[in-house]
Formats: sequence, C-alpha cells, structure tokens
Amino acid sequence: MSIRQTAEEIGIAHTTLSLYLLKENKRQSKNNDEKMLNWLKEKAIERKTLTTI
Repeated sequence: MSIRQTAEEIGIAHTTLSLYLLKENKRQSKNNDEKMLNWLKEKAIERKTLTTI
C-alpha cells in the first residue's frame, strides 16, 4: 500500500503522513494523531479477524 493510499484511507494529506514517517513533522496535530491511531486500530482488528478465519 502506498503512502497516498494509506493517507487517503486515514483521511490526512499524503505529505503529512510522509513527513510524520520521516519524523520531520513540524507540529503535532491531535486530530491527525487520532485519525492515525483509529486507522491502526481498524487494521489490527481486520488482521485479527482474517487470522481467525
């Protein structure tokens, strides 16, 4: 999955995600942090569901 696809799923700009991954983000955004955390939780649940099938 590309950074653009991931960012689109999360609901943030691809540049924001790219800078975050490179640890070059200038300001921490609680809103973006929350979106990323929720996306990670959803993916963990999906993965867990797939492995139990």
